[in-house]
Parts: sequence; C-alpha cells; structure tokens
Amino acid sequence: MPVSKEQAVETDEFHYGECHVELGPRGGETVHIVRYRRMGQTKLWKTRPDDFRVPVKYGMRARDSWYITPENAKDFHTTDECPLEG
Repeated sequence: MPVSKEQAVETDEFHYGECHVELGPRGGETVHIVRYRRMGQTKLWKTRPDDFRVPVKYGMRARDSWYITPENAKDFHTTDECPLEG
C-alpha cells in the first residue's frame, strides 16, 4: 500500500519495495528489508493540499538524501504495514 499523507507526517521509518524472506540451500533464512529513515520534517503546502515531501536517508552515513513524494509513494510502505514486521 502506498504511503499516505497522514503516514508521511507521523512515521519515522519506511521500507522500500517488497520485503521478503529468502530461504537458503541449507534451510537458512535471510530477511530482505530496505529501510529508509526520516531525516527532517515533512514539507506540506497550503496551495497543494494533496502534495507532501518527506526527506529520508538510507544507511548510517549516507550523505545523499531522497524524498518520498506522491509520485514515488507507491514504492514505499511503513513499518506497521510490513508483512514481516507488522
């Protein structure tokens, strides 16, 4: 489910793509979750009520930052909606 405007304002951690568990040849499990953390305040506009921009970062020392916007919100989900953690 895509990230909604309300979730973008409240949530601090997002997952990118599909979270899944991969089974190894000897029965071991590897959990694949790509985590993005909030890096600042959500930007909202009065003139565009459906628009939002959440600054996020990936990794501990990532110097690059990305934004979750309505255009790419379909690629993210919150930790509450994660099938592995929810």
